[in-house]
Amino acid sequence: MLNTLQESGAISTIRKGFINVTPDRRIQVVIIAWLFGSFIEGSAGFGTPAAVAIPLLVGLGFPSMAAVMSGMIIQSTPVSFGAVGTPILIGINSGLSADPTIQIFAIEAGFKNWNVFLETIGFRVALLHTITGTLVPLFVIALMTRFFSKNRSYAEGLKVWRFALLAAFAMTLPYLAVARWLGPEFPLLFGGLIGLGLVMFAAKKGFLMPKPKNTWDFEKPERWPDQWTGSAKLEDSPPK
Repeated sequence: MLNTLQESGAISTIRKGFINVTPDRRIQVVIIAWLFGSFIEGSAGFGTPAAVAIPLLVGLGFPSMAAVMSGMIIQSTPVSFGAVGTPILIGINSGLSADPTIQIFAIEAGFKNWNVFLETIGFRVALLHTITGTLVPLFVIALMTRFFSKNRSYAEGLKVWRFALLAAFAMTLPYLAVARWLGPEFPLLFGGLIGLGLVMFAAKKGFLMPKPKNTWDFEKPERWPDQWTGSAKLEDSPPK
């Protein structure tokens, strides 16, 4: 994936596009890993966000280890509704429907329709993820600045807490509403896409964004410890 992005010139184009929005790495990781990664998880699942979002972060100039850490932590909230609700519709459905006692429990609880029972489970899962997921973008930013900055500081990440919460709610609130009213197939597709649109718009307008003088970036790559990087080497190529 990284080689394809590089050889096609897409990395150069994507990098310029994000720099036009913001050069701040704290904001970039939220947009790509949290929002774009959530949408990809909802549409494809099965590890696809790791295969797409993490190489994209590396291509934008993130240390490989920082990209992997960010991509993996972010997936805690989206994973239950990946691949158009597969974990709920197939995983939980297959596991519970095979047990007669669960079917009896569902009927006694007032769920005469099994699909409604599954939708209720999906909504409760989404509610738990919404509560815990509200802080996930902020955790990712703070951990990134703690382990991959010159100052090794949580505070540098926490400074953008307002934008992190905006990004969290922009995804989780539509995610929760869709789980309640449309079922487990679409929370991530709608949540990720709506959140991506709202946050990109807010970032372009400078809403809750750090001031240009407070932009945060990694040190120059030649100063990175060896354990931050892998064997992949990235070079800019113009679009072909």
